[in-house]
Amino acid sequence: MEKLRYILNFNKLLILFFMFLGGKTFGQVTLSLRYLSVDNKYHVYLTPTTALAAVANPKLTDGSSQITLMASTGNLTIGTVTSVSPSGSWDLSTTTRNNGDVVSGAPLGKDFFVITPAGDFTAINYTSGTEVELFNFDVTGTCTGSLDILPAGSQTAGGGTLNIGSYFSVKGYTGGIGTNHFASTYSMSAACPVAVTTSPDLVTSIGQPATPLTVGQASNVPVTITNVGTAPATGPILTTITIPTGTTAPASFLSNGSSCTTSGQTVTCSTPGPISNVSPTNTALINVPVTPLPASAGTSPQFTATTTGPNEPVANVGNNPATPMTPSTPIAGVPDLTTTIGQPSTPLTVGMPSNIPVTVTNIGSAPATGPITTTFTLPTGTTAPASFLSNGSSCTTSGQTVTCSTPGPISNVSPNNTALINIPVTPLASTVGTNPQFNATTSAPNEPSNNATNNPATPMTPIAAVVAGNTVVSVKALLQGGYQSAGLMRDQLRTKSLIPATEPYTALGYIHKGGGGSETVSSSVLAVSDPNNAIVDWVVVELRDATTPSTVIASKSALIQKDGDVVSATDGVSAVTFTGISVNNYYVSVKHRNHLGVMTKTALNFATAVGLIDFSLPSTLTNGTNPQKVLSDGRLALWAGNTTGDNQVIYSGTSSDVSPIYNYIYNDLSNTAKTTTFVKTAYTRNDVNLTGTVVYQGPSNEVDMIMVNILTHPANLVSKSPSFIILEQIP
Repeated sequence: MEKLRYILNFNKLLILFFMFLGGKTFGQVTLSLRYLSVDNKYHVYLTPTTALAAVANPKLTDGSSQITLMASTGNLTIGTVTSVSPSGSWDLSTTTRNNGDVVSGAPLGKDFFVITPAGDFTAINYTSGTEVELFNFDVTGTCTGSLDILPAGSQTAGGGTLNIGSYFSVKGYTGGIGTNHFASTYSMSAACPVAVTTSPDLVTSIGQPATPLTVGQASNVPVTITNVGTAPATGPILTTITIPTGTTAPASFLSNGSSCTTSGQTVTCSTPGPISNVSPTNTALINVPVTPLPASAGTSPQFTATTTGPNEPVANVGNNPATPMTPSTPIAGVPDLTTTIGQPSTPLTVGMPSNIPVTVTNIGSAPATGPITTTFTLPTGTTAPASFLSNGSSCTTSGQTVTCSTPGPISNVSPNNTALINIPVTPLASTVGTNPQFNATTSAPNEPSNNATNNPATPMTPIAAVVAGNTVVSVKALLQGGYQSAGLMRDQLRTKSLIPATEPYTALGYIHKGGGGSETVSSSVLAVSDPNNAIVDWVVVELRDATTPSTVIASKSALIQKDGDVVSATDGVSAVTFTGISVNNYYVSVKHRNHLGVMTKTALNFATAVGLIDFSLPSTLTNGTNPQKVLSDGRLALWAGNTTGDNQVIYSGTSSDVSPIYNYIYNDLSNTAKTTTFVKTAYTRNDVNLTGTVVYQGPSNEVDMIMVNILTHPANLVSKSPSFIILEQIP
C-alpha cells in the first residue's frame, strides 16, 4: 500500500491583498506557497509583476523584510527551513500560537510562523514575470485547512506587541527602500497535513559475504534491518536467517548488540531495539559468521532472512523477508592435511635400518599445493640418514628432526590424495628393550590455519620393543700351516675324521664372550668334500669394541673352509651370525688354536654394507706390523707355530713353541723307543701343518715351519736370530 505523509489540497487559490505601512500600496511582487510531494516540503516562491527601474542594483536591500505563514491552531510545527534565494539567509524567527489580534487584522484561532532573512539581500535578481524560489521547509503535526501567507500590513499578535504582518521591500521599485512591495499571493496549494497513524515498517536485506566463502573459514554475511516506516520499531526485533545446508554458524554469538543462537540451519537473532524510522539510525546490522563445510565446495548456496517487530502492523510485513542472497562466487575449497605414522616395516633392531612409513593425506576440498613440509621427530637413541629421498620427497636430518619436502600438489580426490614417506630409522644400543615414540606433523602453503589442528599425527609407539639384533660377519682367512697353493688349504683333519664335533677352544681355556662357545658341527657338514668348501678346522671370530679394541664384545667358534671362507658351524655355508649382538662399529679378528690371530686396522660399521673381510688380500688393512705371513703367491696367511696357545711364536728360548712338540712325541705312550722320529696321529695344537699327524723330526715335521718363520720374518732378516719372537698384532 502507498503510504502518504500528507494529503494535499491543490484546489484552493488564495489571493491576498495588503496594505503597506503608511497606508500606501505598491503591488510589484507576488508570493506563492505550494506543497510538493516530490520532497514532501512546502515551497515559497516570489514573482515580480513590474519591471524594475533602471537602477544599478535592483535587489532587496531591506533586512527587516519578513514573510508570515499562518495555519489553523493545532500542533503544526515548522522544521528545517532551507534558504534558496539567497542561500543560507531565510530562517524561522518567531512562532506564536492562537495569539492573533482581530483589530489589527490578525485573526484568532491561527498559529503564525514568521520567517525572516539574516540581513540585507544582495543575491536576488528580479525579472518581471519570472518566478524565484525563496525558501522551503518541512512540517510535523497537523492542522485544519491550508497553510496561508498572512496579507501585508501591520497585523500584530501577543496583545499588539508583536508585528507579524508580511513585509517585502525591493530597491528600485516605487517607493524605494522601506516600502512594502508585497501585492498578493498566487498559485497557492498548501493544504494542511492530515493526521496519520504512524507505524514501523521493517525491511530485511542480505549482503554479500565480507570475504569469499571458503571451506573451513568463517565469513560474515551481513543482514541489515531497515525501518522505512513512520514510527520507531520497538524491541525485541526478531530476525531469522536460514543458512544453507553444508554451512554452519556458531551455537551462539553477539553482533552489534543483537544476540543470536543457531539451531541446525536456522539462526535466530534478537535485537533489543528500538530501531528509529529516521536515517541514519533507522538500520540495525547483524553479521552472521558462516563457515562452509567441505561438502559445500564449488556450490553457490542461497541465504534467506526475515524480520518481525512487536509493534509492526500486519499490513506492513509483506516486505519483511529479504530477497534471497546467492554469493557472487562459489564456495572455495581448501586442503586439509592429516598425518599418520605406521608401524616399522621390520621390527626395530639395533644397528639395522627399518622404514617407518609416514602418510600425508589430504581430506580437504582442494589440492594442497607444494612444497608440503613434513617434520618427523626421532626419539632419543635413534638415527636417520643425513639426507635421503623417498617417493619423490627430499629429506634431511638435523639432530632428532627429519624434515621432508614433498613437491606437491597432493590431490583431494582418492586415490591420489596421499603421499608416502619412508623414514629409515636405525636404533642405537641404548634403546634395547624400549618402545620409543615417534611424532610427525605436516603443513602446506595454502592450508588455512584453522585446518591445521589435525596436521600432527597421533604419536606412534612400535608394538615390538627394540631388540639387540644380530651382527653378521663375512670373513675369509688362510692358515699358513695348512696352506697348499692357489688359495687353498689341505683338509686332512677332516678326511682323517679328526675334527671334533664340539668347538675345541673352550676346552683349551679360551673364554668366549657375547653368547659364543659350545658350538657344534654335524657329521653331514664334515662330510662335504667340495674342493673349495670342505671344512679345514675350527677357528674363532671376535667382535671387538670400536673404542677399546682390547675388549672383546662377542666371540664365536666357526669353521674355516679350504678356500678360507669362515662359515657357521650350523650349516657349514652361512656367514657367522652373532645373535643378539647389535649392529654397530666393531673391530673384527680371527684366531686359530696354533696360529697367531689377525685383526682389522679400523672398526667397521656394520650398519652399512661391510661386505667380505678378506684377510688373505694385501689390500685388506690389518692392525699392527707384519701381522700375517706373506706367502709365495703373494697371499697372506696367519702365522703358524703357536703351539703354546699364547700370543707369540718362539723357536728358541723360554716358552719355545718347539718344546711342546718334542715333549708331545717323546712322552707319547706309544713311543716306547723314545725316538724323535715317532709320528703321532691326533687333533692337537702340536700339529702345526694341520696334516693330522705330529712329526718332530723327519719329513713334514712341525719344527721346520716354526724355524723358517723366525728366520725369515721381515723384522729378523738382518740378525737372523733364532730367539726372535713373532708377536700377535692384536691388543
